[in-house]
Amino acid sequence: MPLLCVIPLCLVLNDVGLCVAFDRAATSAARSRCLVELSRRGGPVAVSFLTRKRDELLAPQGAGGDRGRRDESTVEFLTALRRAQGQPDPVPVVVSVPGEGESIFPNLPVVDGALVYRDVQKTPVTFREGGDYRSGRQERWRFAVRDPRGKAMPVRSHWGSGIGGGIYVMAVLKPGESWGTALPMRNFIDLPPGDYTAVVQYHDEETIAGLPDTKGLLVCQSEPFKLHVQPRVIDVTRADRAAAREAIAALPDKGPVQILEGPYGEDARGFIGPDSGAGRLLALGWRAVPALLDALDDEAAAGQRRAWAFAILYSITGLNDPRHDDGVLAAYESRKGVWAVSGGRNGRLDITGLGLGGEGSMSGGKFDAAAQRAFAKKWKAVREYVVVREKP
Repeated sequence: MPLLCVIPLCLVLNDVGLCVAFDRAATSAARSRCLVELSRRGGPVAVSFLTRKRDELLAPQGAGGDRGRRDESTVEFLTALRRAQGQPDPVPVVVSVPGEGESIFPNLPVVDGALVYRDVQKTPVTFREGGDYRSGRQERWRFAVRDPRGKAMPVRSHWGSGIGGGIYVMAVLKPGESWGTALPMRNFIDLPPGDYTAVVQYHDEETIAGLPDTKGLLVCQSEPFKLHVQPRVIDVTRADRAAAREAIAALPDKGPVQILEGPYGEDARGFIGPDSGAGRLLALGWRAVPALLDALDDEAAAGQRRAWAFAILYSITGLNDPRHDDGVLAAYESRKGVWAVSGGRNGRLDITGLGLGGEGSMSGGKFDAAAQRAFAKKWKAVREYVVVREKP
């Protein structure tokens, strides 16, 4: 049987046919694929077509971008046109990485990313200012990270509540202006210790944070930057080991497990009592992790005990949220603290989105031994990313 080779239609059309395909496209995804190909090919047909489309978008706004309506973004079209012309992107992403790109697993830096106006022809750029923050991260931004072999590292497909949207306004960028935001990298991706090359990507209309890749989308992006993640060193005393084992033994064998998102401080002690087994483990923090990992190796452990270990490990490290895999937890209660998303013009960062946290729960689930064993394998890999130093 002959092999079927599926080639996107936009790649086999000539330039004129590609322009017609754009005009006839029924979906934004189809139009984006055409734009990507037009920007890649360049040439007189592509440049003429993209110039006309850009002018159609700009006409209602007036020559300065201030008059009339501003309800359509010009970022994608103007970027496609400049690439087709062989010119620099009009609004590249410019990043600032603290600490020269150094972090300790599983922490990652908070990267300042900004859309900076650099259009060579001084055309005003209409863009969405704010919005898409209600999950707790900027969903139109994305980190694309590769290891030294060029392998793409998987991103976090979802974050926080998963509720999309958020208030935005259509605004205009002009020469000398920028719009920036703070991007906590861990909201977008988890990375084991190692060396990486990363770029920050932005799309003015699509939510791209959780996409496995941005093929078929025309995105603004930064220059690559280097990032080194060091293994975490955990100093554990014999007393720490004993305290962790006692706390694990004190975990209840019935009822919902408790999941805390955020630090275990005074405001969280009404949710998880400091004298409870879970409270004592959370107070130990990373010093409890070796004992909790050992608990997952116990093949005879009941489903409830494993569920507690998964929940507390996630609360301490922020890794491997157990709520997203069926059968790992049966019932749980969760609590999340306050979060804020910031952004603003010309280096000023204001709060653009705010969440007051809250509590959630699930009941009626059942443990699945196979699902728990599979989930435990994720934690076995974590052993390779930490160095445990035994202290007297």
